[in-house]
Amino acid sequence: MKKIITMLFFLVFSLLTACAYETTDCGKIKDCEYTVVKTEEIPEELQSILEEKKKEPFQLTYTDQGNLYIAQGYGMQVGGGYSICVESLYETKDSIVLKANLLGPQEVTKAKGKTYPYIVIKMEDIEKEINFDSTSSAEQKNKTKSLWLHAGKRRIGYIFLFGGRQT
Repeated sequence: MKKIITMLFFLVFSLLTACAYETTDCGKIKDCEYTVVKTEEIPEELQSILEEKKKEPFQLTYTDQGNLYIAQGYGMQVGGGYSICVESLYETKDSIVLKANLLGPQEVTKAKGKTYPYIVIKMEDIEKEINFDSTSSAEQKNKTKSLWLHAGKRRIGYIFLFGGRQT
């Protein structure tokens, strides 16, 4: 009898907890129109930030004159031939979601050089949180924390990566 009462207590507690849990709508509303920005077209201030950050994986946003720039970098990679595939960029009720993946070289090479692959995407500034979904990148397994910096008409967002690195 005591077991049944205990089980009922936990069942009722679980149901009440589940009912009190607030969920957010993660459903896709629409695809976002965007342009992949050529290196020479990246705003100077953003370019200097990218140069500082490129050695480690990063995710950041930058706004300037009504445009939102979303940048994602994959840190130092050995050799060359890497590319970044934008799977999707879409708007949800509460955020903009970027799904991008780093694709490795087509052929295994013994290149000794280093490369720092990153992508910069430009779109109309929609004042929503940006969520990065990089299913094949190492930083997906790390915890992230956002920091927004406001400077005049510009808003710069950084996603700092925490956790162990894969080697």
